[in-house]
Amino acid sequence: MKDFYKKYEHLFMILILITLSLVYFQINSLNRQVYNVEIFIDNYIPYVKYMIIPYVIYYIYLWGTYIYMIFKDRSLFVVHAKTMAFGTVISIIIFLIFPGYITRPEIVGDDIFTKLTLLIYSADNPVNVLPSLHVLQSVLTHKGIINIKNISKFSKYVSQITCALISLSTVMIKQHSFLDLIFGYGLAILSYRIVYKRSGLSLKVDGNDIMGA
Repeated sequence: MKDFYKKYEHLFMILILITLSLVYFQINSLNRQVYNVEIFIDNYIPYVKYMIIPYVIYYIYLWGTYIYMIFKDRSLFVVHAKTMAFGTVISIIIFLIFPGYITRPEIVGDDIFTKLTLLIYSADNPVNVLPSLHVLQSVLTHKGIINIKNISKFSKYVSQITCALISLSTVMIKQHSFLDLIFGYGLAILSYRIVYKRSGLSLKVDGNDIMGA
């Protein structure tokens, strides 16, 4: 049984990640008391409709990296997926104990950027926002990418920029507060350090990496 699990561990991890996504959307629809997590900084962050593009690119960034890792380095994928699962489970526990929410602006327009934003608004309630899963999972995706063997510097830089834009998009389309971003980043770094250390893999640090170690 142990050999069977080891052979198909990557498939089990994919199943776990999908299940956690479903759990998130399930608790996102619960009717309960919520707590506003906006702070004064949020008043100075503008709504920028074009930032919906990196916000949506997140899904390609996340799942594209999963697929690439499975074929390129399956053992790394398993560690990466466990890190994702760890951070997501911690987030879900926080959502259940302290369901944060933010107020969204009323936006109007017929352009594709506004329509995409409204689509996201309708699909994802502005609750369970702290920490931001977009930020958490984007930072962990970047950390996973820099651990891929023989990955080029160009790919690292592209990943770093993508991660930064996705993180900024969460507050600039008013889907998250500044606190959500900070807590998402902090939890990502904590998850990365804990799970990678337990796995026996060394923590790769890039001196030019603005995402930290």
